[in-house]
Amino acid sequence: MNKGKYQQCLRCIMDTTALDISFDVLGHCNYCTSYLEREGVQGFDKLTSKVQGFKKLCENIKKAGRQKNMIVSLV
Repeated sequence: MNKGKYQQCLRCIMDTTALDISFDVLGHCNYCTSYLEREGVQGFDKLTSKVQGFKKLCENIKKAGRQKNMIVSLV
């Protein structure tokens, strides 16, 4: 645990209660900085991830609907 003055990252919620946390001159912690660096290297695509998540949600809804007897009223 950090024994200095309390500080919270200006970019995320991490603070000095986390083990081995450090902050850069902008007040950003090493945890989120490390994540953002890895995100770029590993080619994580936020849009692709959201689209895949949406497709999975649609599949789950369709699957759940197939298992039910549906009565459609045209009133």
